[in-house]
Amino acid sequence: MVLLRRVGRRIVAFRERRGLSQLQLARRARIARSTLRYVEDGTHAVSLLVLARIAHVLKVEVRTLLPTTTKTRRRRR
Repeated sequence: MVLLRRVGRRIVAFRERRGLSQLQLARRARIARSTLRYVEDGTHAVSLLVLARIAHVLKVEVRTLLPTTTKTRRRRR
């Protein structure tokens, strides 16, 4: 869930930099506003297709929306 929240926060940041509302981004990306809200909140996983649509509207590459590092816990052996 941490990863989903980080992706959502990055989408919000780029959306706000572009001066777009959730509704404007959702319409331009051809997704439901509720879907965008869930993605931005980090409560729902996003498909690659939806992420690509969002990235296209925001004029960034998909990888830009993904966090550069993630903390992982090491398993004990």
